Amino acid sequence: MPITIINVDESHPEWPVVTLSSVPVPAWADAFNAYCDWAKGSPAPDGVPPEVTFPTVAKETEIKLTRDQIHLHMRPPGTSYVHISAFIDEAIAYANSRI
Repeated sequence: MPITIINVDESHPEWPVVTLSSVPVPAWADAFNAYCDWAKGSPAPDGVPPEVTFPTVAKETEIKLTRDQIHLHMRPPGTSYVHISAFIDEAIAYANSRI
């Protein structure tokens, strides 16, 4: 069953927390992390389009998957979840496609 977002806590806009529908299996977590790392300059993971341009917010925001939550430290300053939501959706869709 695909993992989805069930809640986004934006009570602290610079530190939003995304709650997922379940705790990911290790292969899902690896795929999610690989997609996020790709935006930061790591090699492209398997099965992605050859040329993708990432927004600055995806390149600079700290993204940490912890059990069933994604913790974000938004960068550059002044950005919020709305600025990175499409990227997070893409990373989740990629991870779902890899399991």
